[in-house]
Amino acid sequence: TEKAMLRLAGPQRANAIGIYSFTRLAETVFRREGGVAGHRLSDGGRRILMSSAIAACEDSLEVYKNAARSGHVTDLMLTAVNEMKMCGISPAQLTETASLLKSQGLAGKLRELGRVYAAYDALVSASYLDSRDDLTRLAEALRGTKLFAGCTIAVDSFEGFTVQELRVLGELIRQADNVLVSLCTDGLPDDGSGLFALVERTRRRLTLAAEEQGVKVLPPVVLTKAPRFRNESLKLMEAQLFCPEEALVDLRPEGITLYEAQDVYQEAEFVAAAIRHLAAQGIRYRE
Repeated sequence: TEKAMLRLAGPQRANAIGIYSFTRLAETVFRREGGVAGHRLSDGGRRILMSSAIAACEDSLEVYKNAARSGHVTDLMLTAVNEMKMCGISPAQLTETASLLKSQGLAGKLRELGRVYAAYDALVSASYLDSRDDLTRLAEALRGTKLFAGCTIAVDSFEGFTVQELRVLGELIRQADNVLVSLCTDGLPDDGSGLFALVERTRRRLTLAAEEQGVKVLPPVVLTKAPRFRNESLKLMEAQLFCPEEALVDLRPEGITLYEAQDVYQEAEFVAAAIRHLAAQGIRYRE
């Protein structure tokens, strides 16, 4: 990406443009605002702390009691807690939701998951930094700053965002002068269905995040051209591949080969052989 920006903007302008992933953005903000110091938790450390959290809660467990004694629930609990963190769900929210459920079985599971989750969080926060919490800490660190005031932020190559990422984007939207988000979709449907339903849901969530920050949302700009395709046949196929109606076709499909493979392995062999054949003709691999 840095190479592409250097090619597009030139050496002087590219030097003034920062390119970040969410992880890299968190590291940069923590270095400036504090929060980078501490012992990073490894996968092994997470398992140890989760085992300790389960052991601490064992006497209060009913649904997971037998599984806790066998030790088989550690990885399952870690997976569940990681998903809860990505979705921005706290132990208190699990407990509150459990109290509203009519199903006692599901309520019991959520209540006990909330207890283990809270115990695990307490153990982590006492001595360690967990990378699963970085985006949550990033959103909190951005809340009291104006690091991106006067900036124009462009967000590209995402289909969707986790709740953690949306909270970070909400703070960026609040601070920056302009935020541009590009999404890949074939239209702007209102019913939330179709091939690009996830992308449309992402657009609505970003719009809601901007409205919550009191930021004006401009009408979307729909890009109809496909500059990445130098081949007209490929451009036509991309535009009409999933079109439910009968469409125009190119009578000379240059650059398109239809091959029916028996399985994915035969498909991979065919593609590899085609690439090797093209490379032998002098075509570069990146083309």
